[in-house]
Amino acid sequence: MLKFDLKHLMETHHLSIQDVSDKTGISRNTVSQLYNNKSRGIQFETLSKLLNGLGVELYDLFDNSSDLKNLRFDVSYSSREELEFKKSDDGSYFPNIDSTEFAEVSFFDEENSTKEFTVIDFRIPLGIELKKNKHFTAIEFYSYEELTDDNMEIRNSYLLDEFFRSTAKKEIETIFLEVIQVVLHHCNLKNLDVDFFAFKTDLGLINEKEPFTINFVWPSLLFNDLDSIEEFIKEKYNKISF
Repeated sequence: MLKFDLKHLMETHHLSIQDVSDKTGISRNTVSQLYNNKSRGIQFETLSKLLNGLGVELYDLFDNSSDLKNLRFDVSYSSREELEFKKSDDGSYFPNIDSTEFAEVSFFDEENSTKEFTVIDFRIPLGIELKKNKHFTAIEFYSYEELTDDNMEIRNSYLLDEFFRSTAKKEIETIFLEVIQVVLHHCNLKNLDVDFFAFKTDLGLINEKEPFTINFVWPSLLFNDLDSIEEFIKEKYNKISF
C-alpha cells in the first residue's frame, strides 16, 4: 500500500534537507524527521507546504508497497434511500436505486490517515444485482471495467492491477468478505431471504493477455458472525494450495 516516502523523492531529485527546508519553509528538524521516517505522522499543513514548495503531486510523496497489515477501507453509498428489491412484470428483481452506481469502496493505509486527511490508495465501484430462479436466490456485488470508464483515472487502474497481482487470493477473499459484511449491515440485507452472496470483478487485470474474472460465492449463513467467516477462510485455504 502507499507509504509516505520523502527520502525517495529527495534522493531522486538530489535534494538535501536544507534544500527542502528552503523551498518549503518547513524547519530542518521536521524535514529530517520525515526524511528518516521518524515522524509519527504528517500534518495537512506540512503536506501542503511540501506539495507547493517542491512542485510535486501527492502521489510523488508516497511509495507503493504490498504490505496489507494496515489496509483499511471505507464504503460510500450513492443514495440515501434504503435499498430494496422490487419484482418486475417479467418476474425478475431489480433494486430501487441505480444498481451500477450503488457504492464505492476506498482503500487506504491506516498510517496515511489522520483527522485532517486520508490518502486513498485505490477505489473500487460496486454494483448490485439480485438473481433468482427455481433453485436459488443470490445477491451479486460486481465491479466491472465498464463501470469505471468515465470516472476512474488511469493511476487507479494500475494500482488495482498491482493489488490483485501481488495479493494472495486468500487475502483478497478475506478483504472482500469484510467489505460485503459492512455493506450488508449498512443496507439491512442480512435478513433478506437469499441463499448466497457473491462478489465478481474484472478490475485490475488490464494487462492480462486473456482477461479473467475474480469470483467468490458465499452461503448467506456465513455472514451471521465474524467467527464463521474466519473459520470458512481457514478451512477453505487449508485444503487448497495456490
